[in-house]
Amino acid sequence: MLKFKDKEITENDYDFTVPTKKADYTFYSVNPISAIQFLKGSNLICMASYGNKNLAGNFYNRFTNIGYFKDIQDFYKSDKKEWIGIEKMYFKSVLDTDEAKMIIESIKSTNH
Repeated sequence: MLKFKDKEITENDYDFTVPTKKADYTFYSVNPISAIQFLKGSNLICMASYGNKNLAGNFYNRFTNIGYFKDIQDFYKSDKKEWIGIEKMYFKSVLDTDEAKMIIESIKSTNH
């Protein structure tokens, strides 16, 4: 479950799609300051991204700190030195660790 300022976030609120070879996965995206101040949740896939430019000058997301977290606070505590330059954080509620593992592996194999 995911809440922003006590409002439950559902999949209808998810606004960012990560395409993979297996499927497209949608996430709720939010800037880091708002996430840390107002977002609460449990049983989540969490990740962050930096905006990068490739050699052709096109922007793309470089995902980092992707993982499954039983509590969102554990994500916020993970490797804070990496938060410098983070543009967005992404969150997706999952049923269990098996579902999280499958989605994370799919994202990592496509986007890394």
